[in-house]
Amino acid sequence: MRHRKSRHTPEHDKHERWMVSYADFITLLFAFFVVMYGVSSINEGKYRQASGSISRAFLQDNDQQAEPQLQPSQHITMENLTRRKIAKELQARKKLQENLQQIEQGLNNAMAPLVQNGKVEIKRTDKGIYIDINASALFDSGSAVLWADAKRILWGVADQLEHQSYRITVEGHTDDQPINSRDFASNWELSALRATSVVHLFRDRGIDESRLLAVGHAATRPVVPNDTEEGRQRNRRIALMIEMPEQGK
Repeated sequence: MRHRKSRHTPEHDKHERWMVSYADFITLLFAFFVVMYGVSSINEGKYRQASGSISRAFLQDNDQQAEPQLQPSQHITMENLTRRKIAKELQARKKLQENLQQIEQGLNNAMAPLVQNGKVEIKRTDKGIYIDINASALFDSGSAVLWADAKRILWGVADQLEHQSYRITVEGHTDDQPINSRDFASNWELSALRATSVVHLFRDRGIDESRLLAVGHAATRPVVPNDTEEGRQRNRRIALMIEMPEQGK
């Protein structure tokens, strides 16, 4: 009796291959969802902690690059330099004050007669020394020509200032009464020429003219009201401002 040999048909083989491919696809899809679930289950607190650590690390790195830290030896050096600078400035200021004190004493001696009769006032300021001289001690009324006695006193002032580095500003001031003179058109000319007369004397006495400045203010800066004769006489004056030059000039 013959046995018939069984054999697979092509249609049956195709069906088996399709099932294998489908099973592989389902397995991969399942694995994908497992991974996604695991990622979504990361502890949020740990995520924030890790994120904060990274941020701090970056910020610290930036700070170190922007502001390099000084070594202890560098701090000591900077402190020493600062102390030396302060000490040097204090020493210079002390020397300046001592010098101004000597000049002030010399000026008081040179102008003693005028100081004693109230014609001159000498005082220290934040910038130097201020001298107020009543015009009646230097000039005739309505004149810009210095008296002989006034010249001798001002020579003594120039001798005190000749070898110093101070700037000397000479200001002329008048009262508010209109001047009636063919020599001066107004109090502006009178005040300016009186200041210029003093500057010329200082220059001729040896003071470097680059340190000298003459200014006329007329009646624009009274020290007292001009409503009395005493007040007007007080406002007719010459002012000397002796000051240290500004830095860089």
